[in-house]
Amino acid sequence: NASGGDLIYGISEQRDNNGKPTGLPQSVVGIVDVNLDSEIRRLDNLIRDAIEPRIAAQIRAIENASLETVIIIRVPNSFSAPHMVTYKNTSRFFSRNSAGKYQLDLQEIRTAFLASEALPDQISRFRHERLTKIIAGETPYPLSEGSPVVLHVIPVSSFTDKKQIDVSRQVSNFHQWISPIDTNYSLSRYNFDGFVSGSRENGQFVSGYLQIFRNGILEATDTYILRQWQDEKTLPITYLEKSLILALRNYFRLLQELEFAPPILVLLSLLNIKGFQIPLRSTWGRNITPIDRHSLILPDNLIEEFSENTDVILHPLFDVLWQSAGFEGSLNYNENGRWQERTR
Repeated sequence: NASGGDLIYGISEQRDNNGKPTGLPQSVVGIVDVNLDSEIRRLDNLIRDAIEPRIAAQIRAIENASLETVIIIRVPNSFSAPHMVTYKNTSRFFSRNSAGKYQLDLQEIRTAFLASEALPDQISRFRHERLTKIIAGETPYPLSEGSPVVLHVIPVSSFTDKKQIDVSRQVSNFHQWISPIDTNYSLSRYNFDGFVSGSRENGQFVSGYLQIFRNGILEATDTYILRQWQDEKTLPITYLEKSLILALRNYFRLLQELEFAPPILVLLSLLNIKGFQIPLRSTWGRNITPIDRHSLILPDNLIEEFSENTDVILHPLFDVLWQSAGFEGSLNYNENGRWQERTR
């Protein structure tokens, strides 16, 4: 309900001179006489069934060198706060500070709802401002001409917390995950916004870049994928989908290493795309329909937990992209909803 964080079971609490709890940890005492697997399942069921809207908390047991075990519940900063406790048919809202939990009063509940309603507008404005800058050529590296593919990966906490990446110590350690969408990077530097990598092309231009903002937002671009088919106005849809699936997997790993937790927004935009079409064999019995607008700003996709199955996460966005070209949905997914390059 506040800013997310970790709840730790199995530690003792400091007390003041009057014997009152201070909210500060004292020492690890461990959890004893409890079946850990059963307890984790119980806590997981309790969180799932007694909180509305649901919270995608992560629960795990950790053992220290002295064989004392604690249970950690990692609660993400929520996109749909505030959350109501419905345990035993109650309807109460709680938050937590250094002194412990407390019940929200009416004004605090109202403020929490207003803050939650304002969050989508903040994210929408950020996206609009960034796309406007890309169209105007105000990018950290000058992009080669073409039709930019833009992928934004946004931790919700980037707009609700004050956490900042120490780019000089953190980002440069994860070079395997900081490439643009479709290529390895050959340029990188610190900048005002944080850290940026790019793929050199034609001297001063790049075919794409990855901007890592200090608050954890990732902005990845690519102009190469569509530019090679610009004259024919052909959308290399399978190549595009595969490139995005692999890139998003790397960006999730990067955010995990930087200790940014879900929920995460995945935003996909295609600029200067009007007239592009998905070519099909005539035997498929469908007409080729050109995309009828200059930019495709695909819907927001909110995920509640990191996953290696980025093909599943991107499936709804790919469906909308195909629908923009006249199809029912992406033809690169099998009956199980997994990405599989079509061979027909």
